[in-house]
Amino acid sequence: MAKIARESRLAALTVAGALFMEGFDSSMILTSLPRMAQDLGGTPISLSIAVTAYLLALAIFIPVSGWIADNFGARRVYCAAIIVFVIGSMACGLAPTVPLLVAGRFVQGIGGAMMQPIGRLILARSADKRDLISLMNYTIIPGLVGPSLGPVVGGFISAYANWRWNFFINLPIGLIGLVMTFRYIKPSPPIESTRFDWAGFLLVGSAASALTLAFETSRDGLRGLLSAAPWAASAVALTGAYVVYARRRPNAVMDLRLFKVRCFRISVLFGSMARSGVFTTQFLLPALLQLVFKFDAFRAGLLTFLVAAGTIAMRPVMNVLLKTFGFRTVLTGACVLSALMLAGFCLFKPPAVIGLLAAYIFVYGLVRTVVFSSLGGLALADIEPADMGRSNSVAIFAQRMSMSLGVSLAAASLSFASGGGPLDHGDFIGAFLFAAGLTFTAGLLMLQLRPDDGWRVSGYGGDGGREAEEAAL
Repeated sequence: MAKIARESRLAALTVAGALFMEGFDSSMILTSLPRMAQDLGGTPISLSIAVTAYLLALAIFIPVSGWIADNFGARRVYCAAIIVFVIGSMACGLAPTVPLLVAGRFVQGIGGAMMQPIGRLILARSADKRDLISLMNYTIIPGLVGPSLGPVVGGFISAYANWRWNFFINLPIGLIGLVMTFRYIKPSPPIESTRFDWAGFLLVGSAASALTLAFETSRDGLRGLLSAAPWAASAVALTGAYVVYARRRPNAVMDLRLFKVRCFRISVLFGSMARSGVFTTQFLLPALLQLVFKFDAFRAGLLTFLVAAGTIAMRPVMNVLLKTFGFRTVLTGACVLSALMLAGFCLFKPPAVIGLLAAYIFVYGLVRTVVFSSLGGLALADIEPADMGRSNSVAIFAQRMSMSLGVSLAAASLSFASGGGPLDHGDFIGAFLFAAGLTFTAGLLMLQLRPDDGWRVSGYGGDGGREAEEAAL
């Protein structure tokens, strides 16, 4: 029994290492954009597409990862995902131009999309049920630490070495991950699964790509809006085509019937608005600190890390918060407070008291975590066990897309405000206010929730929720 427990722990640590690499790489680029722009002949705004390309690839390919693992074997696909991720990393590190960097980031995203869910799938299938929660904790910590350390380490490398090493360090990490995977994760035979909805997958992926390109090409004033119009029209047309298609297909890649569930619908639709608005700081804050406050990449990374520190500090009290106030009050309040704090960033300008700015960023991290964590719980609160897999795919897709669009919106706001010229403090005011308005609107829309919605997860108003459910029956 002890040997089995040891093997399970080593398998969990193997998965945790890959999750750390993916999480670290998803965030380290944020504090490196100004230095990368100097070397590649672009601007920090133009390089935002390197961030959105990665998140877009995650959004598109996560839904297909489970089917691929079932049909080709989880360990085999997991190893292939690590190799793809490392190849993408090397392509980014060697990229001489922005388009090649973006291509490398997209390849990285494909690898990352396979690593995350398949790693957890390997643990779920191989571990004893009694050990599953404990083993999953091995993956939670790297999942938090990787994105948290990314801006700090990325900033340090960019300030004191060369930004390309942010990508090159994935080579030894990936090789270690491959060795550990072959040694500690048992091979699994392919499993017969249902036929995958490739037509729906192509429609959804094409619509998501067209929407991203619409935002990315809309920055250059009226000319940019005209360039974005065909992409926006394509996104709308492809989305409409998928809606018609999915209604006639029982195993569609994105099951639209799930949107009949109120908690799920509000979490995905209005939650995506909130997540996009709040996530703009991932791009705006490092740029503000470096371009306006004139901090180097490392100091900007240290301050940006405080957002993640707020995330880590808030997570232990989320259950208590939801049980005390319920999803409706918590989400509405957190969105409104996030909007006010986004607007509050406009008040900071050089010379600012760094200690006050640091405290403000930390508190913002606390509030942002309430939004993100609550939306994750609300999405699955009223979903039946048989629909968990499909709903999780839709929720993760919406999460990644909203994060990608948040970065695109931040960059587009800055571009419109600056008119294509050098960025100053006034340009950031417009961008932060736009993000605040989007988040505030999402908060008001959260009022469509009933007071005891999601009581199965939150524990708030449980009796009232049961009574309402029984009355409906």
